[in-house]
Amino acid sequence: MRLLPFFIFALVLLLPTYTQANQALSANAIYQQASQLRDQQKWAAAIASFKEGIQRYPQSLPLAVGLTMTLADAGDIDSARLQARKLHTQWPDQPDSYIAAAYVEFRDQKPHAALFFVDKAYTLAPQLAYVQREYIFALQRAGMPVPAFNLSEEHPDLLTPAQKRELKGDVLAERTRLATAPARPDSARFNIADRVLADYARTIAKWQLENQAHSDIIRLRIDRLSALHARKRYASIIQEYEALVEQGINVPDYALSVVASSYLTLREPEIATRLYERLLQTPEGEWRKPRRVDDEIGLYYALLESGRYDDALNVITQADERQPIWLYIPGQPERLPNPRKLDTALTHTMAYYALDDLEKAQSSLDEMVEKAPNNTVLRTARATVYRARGWPRAAERELQLAQTMTPRASDVEAGQAYTALQLQEWQQADMLISDLVTRYPEEPGVQALERDWHIHQRPELRIEAYRGLASDNPAVGNRDWGFDSAIYTSPFNHNWRAFAGAGQATASFDDENIDYRWQRAGLQWRSRAISVEAELSANRFGYGTKTGARLQGDIDLSDDWQLGLHGALLSRETPLRALKDNIRSNSTGIALRWAPHEKTSINMGLTYARFSDGNHRLLTLLMGRQRLLTQPTYQIDATLDLSFQRNTLHNANYFNPRSDLTVVPGLTFNQTLHRRYDTHWRHFVTLATGAYTQKGYGTGALISLGYGQRISLNKVLEAGLSITGTSRPYDGAREKELRIQFDLSYRF
Repeated sequence: MRLLPFFIFALVLLLPTYTQANQALSANAIYQQASQLRDQQKWAAAIASFKEGIQRYPQSLPLAVGLTMTLADAGDIDSARLQARKLHTQWPDQPDSYIAAAYVEFRDQKPHAALFFVDKAYTLAPQLAYVQREYIFALQRAGMPVPAFNLSEEHPDLLTPAQKRELKGDVLAERTRLATAPARPDSARFNIADRVLADYARTIAKWQLENQAHSDIIRLRIDRLSALHARKRYASIIQEYEALVEQGINVPDYALSVVASSYLTLREPEIATRLYERLLQTPEGEWRKPRRVDDEIGLYYALLESGRYDDALNVITQADERQPIWLYIPGQPERLPNPRKLDTALTHTMAYYALDDLEKAQSSLDEMVEKAPNNTVLRTARATVYRARGWPRAAERELQLAQTMTPRASDVEAGQAYTALQLQEWQQADMLISDLVTRYPEEPGVQALERDWHIHQRPELRIEAYRGLASDNPAVGNRDWGFDSAIYTSPFNHNWRAFAGAGQATASFDDENIDYRWQRAGLQWRSRAISVEAELSANRFGYGTKTGARLQGDIDLSDDWQLGLHGALLSRETPLRALKDNIRSNSTGIALRWAPHEKTSINMGLTYARFSDGNHRLLTLLMGRQRLLTQPTYQIDATLDLSFQRNTLHNANYFNPRSDLTVVPGLTFNQTLHRRYDTHWRHFVTLATGAYTQKGYGTGALISLGYGQRISLNKVLEAGLSITGTSRPYDGAREKELRIQFDLSYRF
């Protein structure tokens, strides 16, 4: 009993130490228990355990941080944010309170808000390794891999090798995105792309020495496709993509846009179509939505170049309808114009241009330019349509307005070059094309323009030939055939070309053959609004060699009107039967052409010929064409051929009516058989029926039916072959003839 007070005294002394130790152990035990429940994703039990611990130990920062993070894991973001604010209030100087708040924002998929809190933690304790690590991850998740990578380089032991490779991949991806941004000056536009491609090469070579880096190398190879696209290395993209596929690597959809675009650029539209269709089936997502418009426009062009015109028009029509005119951004009081709406609307409008409905394309562009007169893209597009409608001067004025707003824009300058070619402003075209090739040699549009210029610089061969298969009329004879050929030199001094040629015309009259042969040479001069050809010829038709001459000039009065003048000494239009008797003719004439647009044209001509036998011939011609129907693959035109002839000599030995009148309306049906880029193959049918009146012989019906084909290959060769059957009266007797004609133009 005497020892009892000593035991009580010792117990009193030891009680605070025991209680303190038990309290620390209990807080830690609760934290460990709650963390284990959290790891097992038993959110409710973990939250209850954390709350119980905080109730017993309200000053425990680990328990408060654990509760905050677990609430975020459970999806209760509002409660988690409320708990995070309590952390800031209770522990304002502790980095863990801000890291917990950052975790809440990370779970709510708000990486920039998360970075805001981690940045505060880093400011408080930049020396702590785990804070440095969280700061690197926050920067990476917020789309700022470059500063994250730089910080990781300062602390090389913070991240695992796999984490370092992932971060390096993000850095290269970020620099790849920057490579597509416009640069000033233009000469520096590929600097970023070249540097990032070199970095890709170094990194891939380095990682190939690491056993665990295979998947990371695959990621770099896929991401590098976009860097190659920014560098305009389309063939390299296709080569790498096909290598990946051959190796059994599944290229993800987000990387296929540049692959499809490359196939389209390299004129493989069918493959591009399949890729774009696969892309557009991908569900809307973080990467899908902003790229959808570009892929829809790409699919439109791929379908168009594949000849699927209806599908192409449907795709771009639906894409345009889906785009709103205005954007409403949260926090922005005023609505903003949607730039992608302009992209789809312009592409939709130019679809009608591509499908030959130029009138509709022009009407839409007129409305768009009226609403946005300072938009150079719209004005350049309208100039393109103007050129197609035969209005190069209107296109020139449109591009001059565009140039005042964007003097060095490549599309404006390319439009000016094409317009200069159409206007025969050769020196101006040369300067513009040379400048574009110097500045943008890798652009497919510039390469196509340069190729057109090189084709223009080539020599040219022209051939025209005919053969009468069944004919016995007084005008052309029987078994008639002939050809005319000429070779033009390459242009010199921009405006000049020399030419030389030969030809022959042969026919039989009353079983007697007539052969007419000629050789000719001369000069051609072409400049803005004026084209002139002058030639001398040597002609042989049975009376020695006779010298002839020809002068022809065409003057463009405006976009609608053209005037032609011509004169010939020893005209090759002299009838063969007249030449047989050494009767020659000289001629002169005038022609006027009115073509307000591509659908309508009227040609009027007046020719006066004086024959050496004293005959004077006056010939008046009028030919008209009016488009009735335009479809992507066929067109129907109405035609009218009207001619009037008067001769002063009544008893000539060649067909020489005192006067006659021909009126022949008709229809022409043109259909495209095959079209792929610069290759165009079509056929056509002509049907005409009218009347022929000859003084002294009355009026008779004239019927003509023809069929032909034309092909154009790569803008260097164009050829046509047609056969025409005609039934008509001559001197009151009905004659039938079947004639085949051929023409060719070849740049070599």
